[in-house]
Amino acid sequence: MQKTDSLPLPDEKVIPELKNPLIAAVLAWLVPGLGHLYQGRRNKAILFFTSIMVIFVFGCYFGSDKDYGAARVIYYSWGSSAPESAERRGPQNIVLEPRYYFIPQACLGMAAIPAMIQAKRVGSGNEPYWGGFMAPPAVFNAFDSKANPSLNQLIARMNRFFEIGTIYTVVAGLMNVLVIFDALRGPLYEEEKKNSKPAAEAKV
Repeated sequence: MQKTDSLPLPDEKVIPELKNPLIAAVLAWLVPGLGHLYQGRRNKAILFFTSIMVIFVFGCYFGSDKDYGAARVIYYSWGSSAPESAERRGPQNIVLEPRYYFIPQACLGMAAIPAMIQAKRVGSGNEPYWGGFMAPPAVFNAFDSKANPSLNQLIARMNRFFEIGTIYTVVAGLMNVLVIFDALRGPLYEEEKKNSKPAAEAKV
């Protein structure tokens, strides 16, 4: 009796079991590649984690300063677009212009959570944690080199590296959007080949 179980032919595509796609998408948002690891797609998990985090770490490196802290190109600020307005200005003169670059940066999940913590900390009138790591800048220039610097001071100190660090971290976040979608929807397969087989067989 011939066995019915056999290995797939070279032309056949095996669709992997993706488990719960929503959980995979959330895990992929928290840590790049974690959703694919949850689905058992280890090679993709390693590839996505390595490529995205290398870009992100380089961006944090370019956007760091020994006096003002690390990763200053990543910060959360979502308030008034007129920081010169005294009645709208928050405690500690934190900058209130919307930081639109943080939207793609936040797609890295846990890597951007410290910026949210720092924004709440500084917005409450306290000094930032962790030596200014991912802290929002102040509105006015700080005369003390150890105080929270303004955005102008950060740009003046880091020069072009502030923009380079911003671009690197934004690109890393946008790349993770594709990773999240891949974890949610799974790999794409061509349907044309399947549909063209019966037509080709009919001609023969």
